[in-house]
Amino acid sequence: MNFYFFDSLNNLLDIFYPQACVVCGKYEKNHSEWICQKCARRIIKYKKEKYDEAIVPIIYEKSYSGMQVKKYFDGLLFMYEYKSIIRKIILNYKFRDSSYISHFFVSEILNSKKFNEILTRYDIIISVPIDKMSERVRGYNQTAIILKKLNKIINSEKAGIKISTDNLIKIKKTQRQSLLTGIEREKNVKDAFNLVRPKEIIGKNIIVFDDIYTTGSTINEISKLLKSNGARKVLAFTLAKDWS
Repeated sequence: MNFYFFDSLNNLLDIFYPQACVVCGKYEKNHSEWICQKCARRIIKYKKEKYDEAIVPIIYEKSYSGMQVKKYFDGLLFMYEYKSIIRKIILNYKFRDSSYISHFFVSEILNSKKFNEILTRYDIIISVPIDKMSERVRGYNQTAIILKKLNKIINSEKAGIKISTDNLIKIKKTQRQSLLTGIEREKNVKDAFNLVRPKEIIGKNIIVFDDIYTTGSTINEISKLLKSNGARKVLAFTLAKDWS
């Protein structure tokens, strides 16, 4: 399966309207990528594309509250360490009205050999939702916009996988996870999500796509919901993993 996409019209437009680097904002002559060569060299240091899959479908791990908590997702795939320049790009993307940065992440995902290998094993990719108020203030859902662009490029139906940005919804407003402790994060997202069309996920292998994996509380809560509604397998796929 080949998801690499080259559009002659876009290539022509790039000649006359080159893209500015999403990191430093500078333009380079004959440059049509979303990141300049200098910043690309900086990013390589933090590109730690890694796939971890549980040996058994459901394992138990110690939570921040000291209790044994069931882990509902079966594996984790992430592309970067959440540090330095990667942290800056993601924060700018989420909180500084910079939806154009999504083009950079789409390009990185499409060029990920590991993602393309794993993609063939799954039926649906679901984006992690944000509450309606946050989306109105921000102007977009940072994970959904990436998946929508991926959908246009790879033509998900022909690729044998469905991309969904509206089945999983957030039904209660929560605090920002990054401002909370581990215990607070678990409580914060409890019962925060629901499915609009639960029958769609019965017996399916599902990828849950989010921007950052820190404690895994959000992913685990969503995976719990998916498994309770009949999902067979759940993979967490994030842009970056925070080791702090």
